[in-house]
Amino acid sequence: MSRVLAITTLADGRLLKVTLPDQTHWILLSKDPVTVTDGPVRLSGTAAVAKRWADGQTQVTLLAGGEAACGELTLTSQEPASRQQ
Repeated sequence: MSRVLAITTLADGRLLKVTLPDQTHWILLSKDPVTVTDGPVRLSGTAAVAKRWADGQTQVTLLAGGEAACGELTLTSQEPASRQQ
């Protein structure tokens, strides 16, 4: 199991960034639809997750309709969906 190096809250607490030795996770949770960005990540909607591993692999997940992008990977959907690259 990876050890957490840092947990950071951004965008007035709507975006949580969890940094592990080999990956970073960005978690968006908001009552109202918002767009938040941090480095290579842009999440729009109310609930979404982006993951980036040290080897460059990325995954974005929408838990509700919206848009999730991490680097060159982008996903837009009106319902829950996930995409990995």
